[in-house]
Amino acid sequence: MTKNNQKGIGLVEVIAALGISVVVITSLVALTIFTLRSSQRSKIALESQKQANKMLEVVRAFRDSVEWAGEPDRFLDILQTNGCHTSGQACKISTTGDVFTVSNYIPQDPMTFTPEQVDTYFTAVDAVNGGLTPGTTTILRVSVYSVTRVGNQVKTHNLYTDLTNWREN
Repeated sequence: MTKNNQKGIGLVEVIAALGISVVVITSLVALTIFTLRSSQRSKIALESQKQANKMLEVVRAFRDSVEWAGEPDRFLDILQTNGCHTSGQACKISTTGDVFTVSNYIPQDPMTFTPEQVDTYFTAVDAVNGGLTPGTTTILRVSVYSVTRVGNQVKTHNLYTDLTNWREN
């Protein structure tokens, strides 16, 4: 009689173990998906920050290359000539070897970006008086914007620096 009562216990134990396994596996899958998304967001944010730093260094290198040539306001003249003198006007500097090209820039719509695409540009303004005026600008505030899309969210990374003391006077 005791043998007949033991037959159903194995089935109950298997069903309970299967239920616990489903809960554990579901939790692990959810954790894995969360970790992958978080990792992807971090990777995109890091790339965006890297592009912003690179643009800031290109601006500094450009400033140094033209200012050290002995023309204290040449950097401001080039920015002004290329439409980068209006407060908030987006600009880009691209490099090919030792040649710098400054251009006025219209930022792209981040919602049209492909995954991991980053749009980087800068603005330059006199930190004291606004605008850019060769001969009077002593503190130039360069702000770099690096924009990317993560899912349906637009993320912007901003860096700025104040460029000073590039004149001999």
